Amino acid sequence: AAMDFTSQDRYRHAIEELDRGSKYRELDIAKLVISKTEKYKAEQQFAGKPVEEKKTDPGYYLISSGRKSLEKEIKFSSSLGNKILDFYISNANLGYISTILVLTFALLLIPLFVSFEKGVSLCGLLILQ
Repeated sequence: AAMDFTSQDRYRHAIEELDRGSKYRELDIAKLVISKTEKYKAEQQFAGKPVEEKKTDPGYYLISSGRKSLEKEIKFSSSLGNKILDFYISNANLGYISTILVLTFALLLIPLFVSFEKGVSLCGLLILQ
């Protein structure tokens, strides 16, 4: 089946990223992903269980729920930036609220700082809050 350019591009970038963070080459990662999809399908059919189509797609291991298991298997180590992003995404509610609080605090500091520079006393700044 033909795949659209966007999906191909996302898969390719995922393989490149996994290559950079592991000792595996891109071709080895691609072969491993294909073998994982084929192994899953064969195991399900052998056991007489229904096959979840999403787990037979390479994208399941490259960009979806199966990514973590693939990362463990190849001993993938992501960059600090990706670790922070992963933490932020996995703790989305906390991250969302924290981001709002930090930005609100930063925006409130601007008029308070300007007021302080114009000579408003600390007591006056407390009232402004």
